Amino acid sequence: MKNKVFLTLNGEIPVNLFAEAISGLSSLLNALTEEIAAGKTIEWQIIELSAGSATAVIQGIADTDEDDVEKITTAYALIGQQLQFGKPIPYSPKVIQSARKIASVLDGKVSSIEFGVDGQIYHITQPGFQEKPVTKAYSYGVITGKVENLIGHKTLKFTLYDNLFNRGVTCFVEEEKRELLRNIWGKTVSVTGYIYRDIITGRPLEIHDIESIQIVPLREPGAYKKARGALPWQPGDETADQTIRRLRDDN
Repeated sequence: MKNKVFLTLNGEIPVNLFAEAISGLSSLLNALTEEIAAGKTIEWQIIELSAGSATAVIQGIADTDEDDVEKITTAYALIGQQLQFGKPIPYSPKVIQSARKIASVLDGKVSSIEFGVDGQIYHITQPGFQEKPVTKAYSYGVITGKVENLIGHKTLKFTLYDNLFNRGVTCFVEEEKRELLRNIWGKTVSVTGYIYRDIITGRPLEIHDIESIQIVPLREPGAYKKARGALPWQPGDETADQTIRRLRDDN
């Protein structure tokens, strides 16, 4: 369970800049909690402070679902990665503002910042990062559709044609979850993960950090006849097409 994050400041660390960074970290975790686990109660506690390297280790404690904490720490690691490479942060303006507040302490005395989660460490040396209009919304959920174009070279991914829009959704699978791809080609599946959608149309574009892929059983022919409330039908009875034609001709 990834329930801890850490923030490290390197260089000469004045007290006011360390306090500014911790304030930004608190704001960032609270903003991510609001965005990813809305309505849930998660308490973020300082479990370690190291003066030598100006490091704070924070642990998330949830009242109910601990998976929500892991989703947030995963998002925290992604933000660190985006900051390291100067790429846009795919979250709300409130999250971006908090990340900017942390990065702003890089003033020369503070030479670098480290974002860390469970062995993943990202080094930020520049206070700036790309900002552009948000074109994709981000949420956790499930998309159902048919699997096509399964690719296993360099990056594990496949194209899912969703049932609602019938447009391709690119699904990225981590190497350690390769087993999820077994026997899914050509099948209708439900994919659970972090979904990026077009902010205007709501159409799903990509799915990342996939948690599960479930094959949807095929419906047996004539299953509609078993629908609750349907009239019983026996061989020799009038079919629906015949009934429609008869009513049409009678009128």
